[in-house]
Amino acid sequence: MHKHTLLLALFLSIGQAAFSQCLSGSYTLGAEGDFAHFQALQERLDAFGVCGPTRIVLLPERHIGGLDLKPTMGINTTNTLEITAQDGNKGAVIWQKGPTDNQIPLLRMNGVSGVWLHDLRISTNNGAVSISAQNGSQLRLERLDMWSFESTLYAKNMADCSIQDCKIEARIESLNFEECQNIALEGMELYCPIDYDSYPSLLLSNCNNSYMKHSYVYGNVWIYEGKNIGFHHNELYASIVSNSSSDGGFWVRNTDSVSITNNVFYDEYLLAYDLVSLNQTPNGLFAHNSLYISTAKAALFVSQDQFPNIGKLQILNNIITGAHPNCSPLVVQGDFTDFISDYNCIWSAGSNLIAIGIGSFNQTLSQWQINFQQDLHSTVTKPTFLSRKNLRIKGNLPALSGKGLYLPGVSELDLDGDPRPAGLADIGADQFSGIATSVKISHCNLPVAGCHGLPTVAVKLKNEGLSTLRQALIFWKINGDTALRPLRWKGQLSPGQTSDWIPVFDRYDYSFTSNQLELRVEEGRDLNTTNNTWTVNNFTNRMGGDYTVGGDGADFAQLKDATEMLYSAGVCGPVNLWLRKSAQDPVLMKNIPGSIPARTLRIQPEEAGLPGPYLPRLEMQQVKNVQFKRLHFGGVSWNDGPHKRIEFAHCVVDSTFQDGSASDSGMVLNQCLFLKNPVDITGTPQNYDREWRIENCSFGYDGDLNGTNWAGNLTVTFVQGLTLRNCRFFQTGNAWLTFLNGQVTIEKNRFGSVTGLGLGFSDGTAATPLMVTNNFFHFKGTAPFNTGPACPPLVYLFDSKYLYCLHNTVYYDTDNLIFDDPRAIKIHGWENGRFEGNLVKTGGSARMFDFNTSWFTSVFNRNNFDLGPLGIMPGFESLTAWQNLTNLEQNTTTLPVKLEAENDPTGLTPDLHLAADSPNKPLTINLQAGVTTDFDGQTRSLTSPAIGADEPQNLPLAGAVWPGDCDADMQVSSLDWLQLGVAMGQGLQGPARPDQSISWLPRYAADWLDSVQQVNGKHADCNGDGAATLADTLAIVQNFGEEHFLTAAADDRSGTVLKILLPAGPYTPGQKIAAPIWLGESEELFYGLAMGMAVSGGSVAPGSFWVDYPGSWLGQVGVNMMGFYRKNPVSGEYPVAVVRTDGQQANGFGQLGVLNLRWVRLRIP
Repeated sequence: MHKHTLLLALFLSIGQAAFSQCLSGSYTLGAEGDFAHFQALQERLDAFGVCGPTRIVLLPERHIGGLDLKPTMGINTTNTLEITAQDGNKGAVIWQKGPTDNQIPLLRMNGVSGVWLHDLRISTNNGAVSISAQNGSQLRLERLDMWSFESTLYAKNMADCSIQDCKIEARIESLNFEECQNIALEGMELYCPIDYDSYPSLLLSNCNNSYMKHSYVYGNVWIYEGKNIGFHHNELYASIVSNSSSDGGFWVRNTDSVSITNNVFYDEYLLAYDLVSLNQTPNGLFAHNSLYISTAKAALFVSQDQFPNIGKLQILNNIITGAHPNCSPLVVQGDFTDFISDYNCIWSAGSNLIAIGIGSFNQTLSQWQINFQQDLHSTVTKPTFLSRKNLRIKGNLPALSGKGLYLPGVSELDLDGDPRPAGLADIGADQFSGIATSVKISHCNLPVAGCHGLPTVAVKLKNEGLSTLRQALIFWKINGDTALRPLRWKGQLSPGQTSDWIPVFDRYDYSFTSNQLELRVEEGRDLNTTNNTWTVNNFTNRMGGDYTVGGDGADFAQLKDATEMLYSAGVCGPVNLWLRKSAQDPVLMKNIPGSIPARTLRIQPEEAGLPGPYLPRLEMQQVKNVQFKRLHFGGVSWNDGPHKRIEFAHCVVDSTFQDGSASDSGMVLNQCLFLKNPVDITGTPQNYDREWRIENCSFGYDGDLNGTNWAGNLTVTFVQGLTLRNCRFFQTGNAWLTFLNGQVTIEKNRFGSVTGLGLGFSDGTAATPLMVTNNFFHFKGTAPFNTGPACPPLVYLFDSKYLYCLHNTVYYDTDNLIFDDPRAIKIHGWENGRFEGNLVKTGGSARMFDFNTSWFTSVFNRNNFDLGPLGIMPGFESLTAWQNLTNLEQNTTTLPVKLEAENDPTGLTPDLHLAADSPNKPLTINLQAGVTTDFDGQTRSLTSPAIGADEPQNLPLAGAVWPGDCDADMQVSSLDWLQLGVAMGQGLQGPARPDQSISWLPRYAADWLDSVQQVNGKHADCNGDGAATLADTLAIVQNFGEEHFLTAAADDRSGTVLKILLPAGPYTPGQKIAAPIWLGESEELFYGLAMGMAVSGGSVAPGSFWVDYPGSWLGQVGVNMMGFYRKNPVSGEYPVAVVRTDGQQANGFGQLGVLNLRWVRLRIP
């Protein structure tokens, strides 16, 4: 039989380059990549360099560490180095520095050329710059999101460099260029926060032949000591400059041939100096700009006193305004021989207009014209700006309309790309005359129909004017919140044309009850503003259904964004958050309005397999009804309870897992891995936690010792109702349980540490005793030293009422010195306790018990002690001496036994089953109430059950059955459909199992005589009725995707050709697609096929994926074949399987089914 596990992806996948000594081709970097991390790449580059164009693809995860590129590596304009994110998905990647790399750039290149970084997120939060480039050329940065505490880029002596479409934020300079040539900056967003005002967003020092255009700068720009610098079609929002500064918001000094055209400049409390400052700028042009300053400084300061008679500075076609009554909008000083100012609009809110020199000799426009022959065609007119932060002209302004001087090469297009007719150029950056646009909001996707709150709110704009619409501002507020940044839309809408959906904002803290959304659009020349608003009243935007998290195209970029919307908007139905591989920030999760058990929130990876995206920290506050599945946490804590019904399943936690609240209830840990961290579950004496269930988890690791001072790796305190079942405690993992009451069950665990279990200060009752049953306790070697007088015991049970320790197996064999006093079991302070049916074996220097007078109020009997040299306790080593002293253990035996752990030379195995060659199998005379099965779940004898945790007769060698896991690979996948089909074809039958439940728990079952592909046939009998039939498919469907013990997914690839014959694209939204599934290229024997299909995010409409299996060469469904498909919600993996059921292989090839789906691209309707 052929089994194929194939992945079909509807996006370009990049193949892995063959490794040679030097690099050439494409390589992946990440945990599962060709290079595990940047250090490995650095070592390869240092040793062998590159010998051809090299591409490094960062896999979706958080990448720590940097690169130091050197000339010896051979990277140049021919043998280039490219670094990018997989599939261009920069939302799923963060590249950042390590915690100790304070002074090391993330990327350092000296004497290197030909480096290209694109589609990445880069973050450095601890000193040094992100990228340092010196003495090279052709550095390209495209579509980067960068944040740095220092400069994001420092470049010195670089040439021919390009930075395009990047969003960059820094606490010091965003971009710093020194002594560079031919620098091109386009489509940039630069941010330098105003609280770090001593640094600009862009610094050009001693640079030549460079420009910035079509960019937005929040911060300052400083240019000095250069030549041939251009600044065109930009918006600059100048931030605070400190009082000690002598620099402006846009400051140019000692720069020859600077061209500054079609820009807008405005300020945010520019306290100390001027908005635009031009100092010694010969051969310069400052034209078609619009300036607005709110303080008493100058909007434009010009000083030319150091460059007389070497080239003119021209100030033409500008709007220069000051809103402060003490402001002089234009300040000039120096030699006016080489200075021309004309065709400007100059306006001030006060009496000052033009100052000659600093702070003196103020001129009116007419005085300025008469005295200095400047601005002869200029005007004093108050511009009708849309707002102080939008310097486009509202409506028509005759005083400025067509009054500018047309400048070829400058005046053709305005700030937004609108054309200026020859001879009719308007003054300022915005061409408003002759432009007849009128815009309205034609659609909004709110309110959302049904129970699914969209994280993206979007609108459509319609151009109702006569000219092309190229820009608009969309203002929005929810519930009266006005502190929201408007959306700057730029595009191209012909008259009468309606735009595609324009996302306005992607999340907001909605109210759970009702909300009001107000939208307003403005573009400056709209005479009809009655249709410029859109209001949605009394809507709810509650969440329900499936959402993707992480990466480009996802509903939420970060899980923290999704949780913020959840606890503000609330839920109206079940919610599934599907996490893609991506770097995630710490998450704070709060109470979710509307949450009830029927509206459970589930957070899990989109991809099946091992634990998914790494979450550095999760903190919860009053959270209810949440399930976390297959996730990897740095740490978890919850506070400010109560919390209810929270489950962690198949999760890995690196550090602390801490309960800091009280009255929590219904909490579940299932199949989780806690390696080196303490798990702390704590209520309070006044408010106990309730109903904790911890099952199938692993704590600690082997190779080190824990237990000093009897501290617990799992600590549970003040809890009412606890189940601790089927867990594994390694040498560093132990359980310390105190102040428990209610139904407490500690069963079927494996303890391998000292102390393995500490349980005390707890009260059961005759009706609900504290049950410690069917556990393995094992330690062999040197026990850790306690700070007190002796080693900690292996099992410590103390100060409790109605504590029943029944049918456990304990094996303690130490090589400590005798005076370390190692004891297998320490019991004291009991009332009405029972210690019965236990098998205890000691060796080396370990003795059996401590003695305590409280024993006389409890039952100690019907155990078996296989005593080591030190016996039960000093002075009473033999059982007889012990019986005579205490009158206890009257029906206890001392038969020697052999345990499976004794066959392991490492001494680490926790397997305390009786070995097959054990000389005895001790039995007791009655079955203890509530202990009807053994450690493995098999039924105990009613008349003579075995002493200890293991009922040795009929031990199933093939292990327990997990319903749905037909091939026993510890997960339920489409491969199990194949396995069941083969078993049905063989007509397999065997003993029915006592427990015929199909819920996802281990079920004891006797072995069958027959096997399927070396797997015992009983595993295919999912429902336990004794036969492999069609009825067993229900367990596969119900438990699909479940795993146990955190195993990796099976992978069986035969190389046989499998094709999905998709119709030619592109596809339109809503299009139904039918694609034949084609197997093989020539006749071959097949019995079945299983595959998983992954589709790029958001492409398939929910619920539209299905597979049709018409009659084919492989078989007929319902006759000799059964088919399977299942949707893994939201652009996840779609499992598909088809298998014969008659035991006969089919010989052939070709079509065997049809895949059907409906194509979508956006969740916005």
